Amino acid sequence: MFFSISKTPNSNFPNITQYGAVYLNLDEGWQRAAIGFKDVIYKGYLDSGLLYQKLEAIISEDLPTYKGNFCVIILSDTIKIKSDVYRSFPIYYDENEITNLSQLTNSAGANVLVSADQNLSVTTKSFNIIGSVSTDIINFEQAVNQIDSILSQKIEQFIKTNSLPIKVFLTGGLDSMLVYSYIKRYTDNFELLNYSHFDYDYFWLKNRHIIQNNWAYNQLHHWTKPTVLVSGTPGDEFMLRNPATANLFLSHFKIQIPELLRDESFKNCIHYDYFSKQSNQKLFLQQYKEGIKFKNRQMLTINLCNTTISDFQHWHLGNTLTYTPLRDLEMFKIMLQLDLDGSKRQIMNGEITKALIERNDASLLSHISPQKNSKDSLSFLVGLTV
Repeated sequence: MFFSISKTPNSNFPNITQYGAVYLNLDEGWQRAAIGFKDVIYKGYLDSGLLYQKLEAIISEDLPTYKGNFCVIILSDTIKIKSDVYRSFPIYYDENEITNLSQLTNSAGANVLVSADQNLSVTTKSFNIIGSVSTDIINFEQAVNQIDSILSQKIEQFIKTNSLPIKVFLTGGLDSMLVYSYIKRYTDNFELLNYSHFDYDYFWLKNRHIIQNNWAYNQLHHWTKPTVLVSGTPGDEFMLRNPATANLFLSHFKIQIPELLRDESFKNCIHYDYFSKQSNQKLFLQQYKEGIKFKNRQMLTINLCNTTISDFQHWHLGNTLTYTPLRDLEMFKIMLQLDLDGSKRQIMNGEITKALIERNDASLLSHISPQKNSKDSLSFLVGLTV
């Protein structure tokens, strides 16, 4: 889902079209539609329904409301870039270009709408991407029920409307297994990969050195034929297991992850080795006392949501659509409502994630690596069958 809108054609892209004074440069997989006097270029998916059927509604709304993972570019006298409500990619711009491929002088986060005139003079507009924030405290079981409801609905609806082949690759981690457990709950029409696959296309060959600056593109499969790749990213971030946001959350309650690592009840937790890494320990030390600066839990929640929503990891590449159902701020807000006991259990041991997997298929739990990012995490997939 890479693009560049520029004053000169960009030969790093395989598809280049001139619109008035500007050039639209695209990777593979984009589609075109004419709506009124506007040319509409689009790519991606909706959580519910087909993207092309909702284009007219998407281009007419002032603020984004649709969920999924998509980009819609509207070309007329004014150029507008629209996306799902939780835009999964950054937008960079200067006086000569607007793109999501490489960094430029200016950037627009997920909570910023971007438009431009034919001279590429950019106008931005911020909006409230977070929405309402509840201060009600919920327990472990309530969180599991609420997140299960969100994932069940969105994944079932996606399965019903998707017509592309579905590929699932498991890493031995919590998040890929979580999404897989819901996929297999609603369909058996998928391929569980036991191999790596990466087709080189024109765009990848031209831009690999740029794309791989984003770490998630070093851990990807790619097909040149239209395909859906099921992904567990960005599960750490949206399921309250990212070291920075999780520790900041705990700091508000005058607790830090290093303290929990010394707790006997977490000595064998799934994040023990990961959180004990020197780089994370240094981060935790830097965050000391930072979390208690927030006057109340609502301020803490808003801060963590703003941080998490602009944690861009990967979006679609070429004809491969990356399905990322865990990128959902409503789920993250549920996690941030957890009582302290429930939040500790999720942060340290992913227990809410495990409870969700267990609801779908308890046998999958034995195929999760007992330590995050373990070098032998794939070994726990031995014996796994569809």
